[in-house]
Amino acid sequence: MFCVIESLCALFESRAIFDYDKFWGNVPSHPYTPDDIHAEDDAGPLFLRFEAANSVNSPSLNNWTVSRDVIGDLVLKFDVHPRQVDITTPLGARIDLRRDHGGLLVAGRWFLPRLLHDQERLYTLRWDLSEAPEDTRAIGNFGEGPGPLQKTGFWRTLFKSVYMVGPVQSFPENSADIDATRKAITYWVGHLPAKVDSLKNYNSEIYPKMSSFFNDVDHSYRVFFRQWIRDYGGSGFLDSHILEFDDTVSKEEDSALKSIFTHEMVHGFAVVSESREWTTRCYMLPYRFGICDKAYMDRVCNILLRTYFTSLLIDIEIHQSEDIFFSNWYAEYIPYKRGHAYLLHIDSRLRAMTGRLGPDQNGPMDDIVIDLAARARLGETITNQPWLDSLYPYLGKDMADKELQDMLDGKYLDMSQAFVFSPAMPLYDVKQAVLEYGFNKTSINNRIVSGLMQGSDADKAGLRDDEMVTVWQV
Repeated sequence: MFCVIESLCALFESRAIFDYDKFWGNVPSHPYTPDDIHAEDDAGPLFLRFEAANSVNSPSLNNWTVSRDVIGDLVLKFDVHPRQVDITTPLGARIDLRRDHGGLLVAGRWFLPRLLHDQERLYTLRWDLSEAPEDTRAIGNFGEGPGPLQKTGFWRTLFKSVYMVGPVQSFPENSADIDATRKAITYWVGHLPAKVDSLKNYNSEIYPKMSSFFNDVDHSYRVFFRQWIRDYGGSGFLDSHILEFDDTVSKEEDSALKSIFTHEMVHGFAVVSESREWTTRCYMLPYRFGICDKAYMDRVCNILLRTYFTSLLIDIEIHQSEDIFFSNWYAEYIPYKRGHAYLLHIDSRLRAMTGRLGPDQNGPMDDIVIDLAARARLGETITNQPWLDSLYPYLGKDMADKELQDMLDGKYLDMSQAFVFSPAMPLYDVKQAVLEYGFNKTSINNRIVSGLMQGSDADKAGLRDDEMVTVWQV
């Protein structure tokens, strides 16, 4: 890999040029040492040092510093290798470089450092396919082909992009003109399971409607499928996302897959900050777009509400849930499911106040989210305050502040007056059992049962500590 950054000498007063987080959630980044990276500028070789950034929010963050001032262009050369994974590898963000049926797929953030003191510049990407088989395709956010492919933007243009190479297939097949049209293309290698194959058109169908909804019609979109031996899920990037699945996906309901397809796509529009997943409320959009029927909406909405209200961690602070997101059964549900309930509560209040009822028209909350998403795409850092500022005209400062803080703190959400789009679609209070798995989540990664809770349903069903987990499906 060659990485050339032009004229850095005018940008940096210190010699810390990059930072590099050694972990993204529970996924280790590519394990570099300073000796793995050859750095040089117009004056010759440079020596890199990795120094702890002493970040409270990210203790695994390092700064990459150089041994002297940079003169002219900085060139980095380094090798990147696929991550060694097996069935015991914990699930996490789908960012790491992995092999898949003769191809490779990775997100930039897994192997690229982040440039400090960023500014807009022109980025050029080239693939060397001279020794690759004839059917090899190189694809990513920059486009398709060996290049040179160019994009103008900030460092995230590289950092938050996806890169795929190998015997890649695509749908629709004629994808060469994707950047000239407002459409989504899906890419994969190997043979898709029948269930996924039957739904691949869903991405192409929903994207134009979603881009119109968010008033962001100047982009194309890419979906990358990756096959794995365990579970399914996804991660979003710039105008793209990766969806990973195993063979058990064929047993899932169409609504479950469409829900995750939609969720990951909306990341590119409505998640105004990585620490504010609760701002994503996308699950109703397929119904509003006329792509899915009311039965889909009812099923998805009920699952989200049931998962929130039956959680053992219903009262945990949202920031605490993020800290144990990948290690606790119930924590991973909190940002999404509690966020969905909170936004449904707010949407109901604002629609009732303004009379903007029904799925065929936007409510005030839709306008707010669309505006915040547009500001985020322009580079504005969106905190909680712009969200609150938008709510003040409707709810008043005291009420808006309190309800958001209550949600973040894990206070119980009163949904007694909430509805879906209009009072004609109210919510009903139904008593249900608290969701309790009865054993540690680490059992799924280690494939050995541990932490069995005496008296739990798992215990009553005959599960025992130290038993081997051969198949897992919820």
